[in-house]
Amino acid sequence: MWNQIFEAAYALGVLQWLAVAFALAYIYFAAKDDIICWLFGILSSGLWAYVSWFQYQLLYDSALNLFYVGMGVVGWTNWRAGNRSGAPKTISILPLKRHITIIALGVLVSGAAAYIAIYYTEASLPFWDALTTVFSVIATFLLIEKRLHHWTYWIIIDAIYIGIYTHRGAYLFAALFVVYTVVSVVGLFRWSKILRAE
Repeated sequence: MWNQIFEAAYALGVLQWLAVAFALAYIYFAAKDDIICWLFGILSSGLWAYVSWFQYQLLYDSALNLFYVGMGVVGWTNWRAGNRSGAPKTISILPLKRHITIIALGVLVSGAAAYIAIYYTEASLPFWDALTTVFSVIATFLLIEKRLHHWTYWIIIDAIYIGIYTHRGAYLFAALFVVYTVVSVVGLFRWSKILRAE
């Protein structure tokens, strides 16, 4: 397994290494509640969109990363604008009922997307792929709103991605998502501490 990781790492081009570096910077600064995270997210997602389309011909992955670029701009603007009184946007907690609604709708949309993938494409792991994509979009919106438990969503999503990439033999990406999972746990604790202080 380690040989495969090193071989995959060696085979990556400069754009992919930059995308990974910017992605790690994004999650690091997001965990610190620093607005600069959005800049690194935009750079990483823009590079991934380019690589996904022009190197791997992955239309949906490229489209998802272009969505992340747009959400990076929205996130930057939202965090900078702050709340209605003009104060900086603060971390908040979403009520449990809203989480239940979000999760139920997310599972329904994931099921519909998986159904389409099963019957109209040759996609691998269609349910898990759909589930992680749908909840990644949800978690991004929760991050834009600075909801504390968006980190919980990312912990679960990233853990599933570890399984997906390991199953597909993409050990380098699996290792990257191990890092994401750990940083998401750290982010949850850091944001909890910031929320208590506020």
